[in-house]
Amino acid sequence: MLDLRPFVRWIPATFAPLVHIGPGPADYTDRVGSTDVALYGSADMACILYSIDALDASGQAAAWLDTLSRFQDPRSGYLISSDASLSKVHNTAFAIGAMNLFNPDLPNGVRPPHRLEFATNFDTPEKMTRYIKSQNWTTDVYESGENVIGLASAFANVSGVVPATWIPWFMDYVDRTMVDSSSGLLGQDKPPAGDLDQVGGTVHFAFFWAYCKRHLPHVEKRVDAILGLQQPNGLWDDNNPWWMTFDATYMLARAAAAKPQYRAADVRHAVHKALTVVFERAMDQSLREADFYQPVLGVHNLTGAISLFANAQEFLGADAVGTDCPLRLVLNRRPYI
Repeated sequence: MLDLRPFVRWIPATFAPLVHIGPGPADYTDRVGSTDVALYGSADMACILYSIDALDASGQAAAWLDTLSRFQDPRSGYLISSDASLSKVHNTAFAIGAMNLFNPDLPNGVRPPHRLEFATNFDTPEKMTRYIKSQNWTTDVYESGENVIGLASAFANVSGVVPATWIPWFMDYVDRTMVDSSSGLLGQDKPPAGDLDQVGGTVHFAFFWAYCKRHLPHVEKRVDAILGLQQPNGLWDDNNPWWMTFDATYMLARAAAAKPQYRAADVRHAVHKALTVVFERAMDQSLREADFYQPVLGVHNLTGAISLFANAQEFLGADAVGTDCPLRLVLNRRPYI
């Protein structure tokens, strides 16, 4: 068993106070040293604390919802971060996802406090198809996937925004037209065995499909592609050890749920090997600070880390990842991260 308890205990004891800038319970910044309440501080800390069962989602709900609502543009309905590292669609979907932790029923016009007026640009199959086709599925599947599923997640989380037929149509369209049968991943003009850009983009569809209790097609090919892209050291990308490892291992776990007999030993071995590498990274104080203190959106990196461990614990079992209480994968609650 990998004893994750020191890392999990470090979060509320040491990390959270460094990024909590008060006075409200939801007033967090997005990186150590910043003094501004940030969308990717408050929303991320909601996810992190929820994951380790340290979030007061009832007694403090009003304060958290009010803080997150500060970022909404009343004209468009988008929730917008002052940091431009991620798109406004990602900002919106992620903040609404955090609101879901405090109020799972978000009726449009009530919460968020302003209507999602931007939805009128995407609320028919014709409009959404144009938007999907406007994205870069050749060299930037990662951000394209974030954006497309960001819209779908916002529409799934906030009732009354799009017609009831919108999400079934959208999922059928993706299954029918967007998944490469050679790799099981999304993308155009890509290598037959897939690439990391596709892994980062496809995972957003995988967790939306899981939320809707469906599986993307071509599961076996996706398993083959993801296993084939894993490096000998256990990671998929040395420069992105948290998010890309989460992306790959999450999809392997989802594939195992869909096809439990397909390369089962290889899948478990791959997830465990990657888990061992990131566990050692989490236990190293200097690497921990480099990953979560120093970068812009360092708090967002910690969301990726705790989600990775929660997924691994759920997939491999508590005898593989030891914590004081079971970690909760935030994606099981809402379809965006």
